[in-house]
Amino acid sequence: MTPEQIEILKTARHLIEQGWTQGNYARNAIGDRTDPAAENAVCWCTLGALRRASGFGIALNHLVYCMEEDRYRIETNYGVVTRRLIDCIPSHQGYTAGELVSFNDAANRTKADVLKLFDDAIQGVSV
Repeated sequence: MTPEQIEILKTARHLIEQGWTQGNYARNAIGDRTDPAAENAVCWCTLGALRRASGFGIALNHLVYCMEEDRYRIETNYGVVTRRLIDCIPSHQGYTAGELVSFNDAANRTKADVLKLFDDAIQGVSV
């Protein structure tokens, strides 16, 4: 992993620490669904935090303003950090974003579980 990708994981973890949600990428202060990159977002799911930290949603929503090499870098970083988190899910069944959605949204899942997943993903990564 590159230093930028490790920083994305750390930033996403920090977002989750500020506020965590299930069932949507992000929510505002009154609990309504919002875009993970929106200024009014106060809590994020695992994927929502990764999207915000990597700029993934921003790049896709503003392609006309995003240079091709920036878009490629953002999409690559998002894919790498997503895969890293999936690798840390105990007994994961595949390599799709759905694995993270299932992990995050499980009925018995806690914010502490999600933070531990990020800690496990960050721990021991090499640059």
